[in-house]
Amino acid sequence: MNAPDLVQATVPDFSPLLVSSTGYLREGLDRFISTANGDSKVVDFLNYLFPAACLEGASDIHMRHHPDGFRILVRVNGVLQERYFLNSAAAREINIKLRSRCRLEVSDTESPLDGKFAVALGNRRVEVRVSLLPNDLGQSIVCRLLDEANAARQLDDIWMPPLLRGALMEALAYEEGIILNVGPTGSGKTTTLYACLNHLNEPGIHIITAEDPIEYALKGANQVSVHPPYRTFAKILRSALRQDFEVGLVGEIRDSETANIAFTAANTGHLMLSTLHTRTTLSTITRLLDLGVKPYEIADALRLITAQRLVRKICDSCSTLFVPAAEQVRALRAQNGGERIELDRPFYAVNPRGCEHCKDGYQGRIPVMEMLVGTAALREAVERGDRQAMREEAFSQPQYAPLLQIGMEMSSKRFVDFHTALKFSQ
Repeated sequence: MNAPDLVQATVPDFSPLLVSSTGYLREGLDRFISTANGDSKVVDFLNYLFPAACLEGASDIHMRHHPDGFRILVRVNGVLQERYFLNSAAAREINIKLRSRCRLEVSDTESPLDGKFAVALGNRRVEVRVSLLPNDLGQSIVCRLLDEANAARQLDDIWMPPLLRGALMEALAYEEGIILNVGPTGSGKTTTLYACLNHLNEPGIHIITAEDPIEYALKGANQVSVHPPYRTFAKILRSALRQDFEVGLVGEIRDSETANIAFTAANTGHLMLSTLHTRTTLSTITRLLDLGVKPYEIADALRLITAQRLVRKICDSCSTLFVPAAEQVRALRAQNGGERIELDRPFYAVNPRGCEHCKDGYQGRIPVMEMLVGTAALREAVERGDRQAMREEAFSQPQYAPLLQIGMEMSSKRFVDFHTALKFSQ
């Protein structure tokens, strides 16, 4: 983002910058508009901020009250960076403009509120999800940017090693069963699952989704948003079982009822996709058992579990060779599966000074994936409750390796910073 210098207490004149950004907007639409004397600078700032952040590939914009003013931060490639510092008068005006754009009550400053609006960039549409949370200093505002271009991503657009891609494609070829993608918030789970849906989305295939909220519009799919108490994940799934569908997506399995209905669907002729907040593939099986899913239900339905993280990719022009110290090698060897990591080879580390190709040592983000296939041997171990046999079967699969091992492999191939990969041991 060619950001102006806003480390000051007033909103500057943005008119020169708007000359270059207005071309990305539909004339007269998807804009903040001036409605009162003295608000033109704030309006110009907002009409610059959102398109510029979208063009930079930002995922979120944070706006925070501060005793001395109003901080605006932008999250790019997973990193939150402070960009602007405005005065309190500008903060009040921005708050009003955002609420008006989202059709939220301007006078309600005590309740947490959620709203949305859209920004158009040429032929692209970016939905902005706005969350307002009152705090002691005023309002904490977080704007999530959802670019519809992400909904069009195909599996070929997502980097993964050939063995992992092959395992995923085999799982997607089944007509029934369940495919799970697990990991923390912001790990790219939804993007991967939408790419899977795009792969499956063909004429004659009825896809139904239950999402909270609907992330992206999927052409031809029957997408249902969660709206408690009327439409919970479980209620949507129960109704979906009478909707004659082939493929189902559950945005997240959060409770026992949703888990059991999802596995019932997977065992009655439907291919189900969903996510959980677990750290690894093997711990996902434990989590499902804790949610009350019967071992035989898991065994019958399980096709694939992917544990995913999304990390910054190091620059392939300026990243530097890194040789682990002896104590780091010993610590890695002591990790689960550490004996399988080849450590007598060079790794790569980020160059924080960057270069002309990257500026900060990084070039976008890349997924790190651990995949566990629901083989006959794994399903038998699950049904018996034999966790040691599950682990042994996992390590016998050619595509399987723990995230730490995969991260180290990617560091040796100049994809991931060594110290970032090291965090997968935690």
